[in-house]
Amino acid sequence: MYAEEMNNRDIWIVQQDEKVDNVILGVFDNFDDADMLAEEAKQHFPDHVLIQRYALGFKYTDGSAKNYD
Repeated sequence: MYAEEMNNRDIWIVQQDEKVDNVILGVFDNFDDADMLAEEAKQHFPDHVLIQRYALGFKYTDGSAKNYD
């Protein structure tokens, strides 16, 4: 994939926050797959499953953090 195409790509990270280290359960290139895993994971971690969306190239130190609903 060319750099121009990658600049507009997002990923979705599914994690559980039941434990202190927020274990990543999966990383996806589309929301539907992330949501499917999150629904399944809720059986094991009720009220502790998160889906977060990030733009590729995201770094927490560069001020580029975005909030998505």
